[in-house]
Amino acid sequence: MFKPGDGDRPLKVLHVDDDPMNLRVVQEILGAFGHQAVMACSGKDALERLSTEAFDLMLLDIHMPGMTGIEVIERLRAAPGPERTTPVIALTADVYSRRPAEYLA
Repeated sequence: MFKPGDGDRPLKVLHVDDDPMNLRVVQEILGAFGHQAVMACSGKDALERLSTEAFDLMLLDIHMPGMTGIEVIERLRAAPGPERTTPVIALTADVYSRRPAEYLA
């Protein structure tokens, strides 16, 4: 699990987004800094990955079809196991419809 100050090791980051271009861009950026990006294109894919793999961090799109990022977080936090405490950074291009505090989980 990632802890503040662990800057000496690469992170394994789960990036969840329904936009393939966003997935590719983040994968390139994280790779350039020596981190591993694992991509998931839906909330269902993300939860399946989290049930079998450990991640240091999850980058999660809030607005996805099928299962929103908020639903992914709620299901993750309610699930048993150590992955339920994986830190999440929520991403959204929708900055006007909600205040940031409404996304805190």
